Amino acid sequence: MELLCPIPGTMGIKIGHNACTFAQQRDNTRIDRSERRASYASMEARTARRSERAFENSQFEIEEGTLYEAGIAD
Repeated sequence: MELLCPIPGTMGIKIGHNACTFAQQRDNTRIDRSERRASYASMEARTARRSERAFENSQFEIEEGTLYEAGIAD
């Protein structure tokens, strides 16, 4: 029990099993939530980069014309 909740143990406070279990569950919930948020943020960033790259490519094609296309060398 002290491995899961080390701070009260170092302070000399004895806590019950339920309090320690609650703290551990709360911590796991907090970690899961932040991992989901980080994953969602990175997904949004990848989507934004992909759409920005597609926009830049379309602008380049408008300015420079098509450089390669099937049948262009004929």
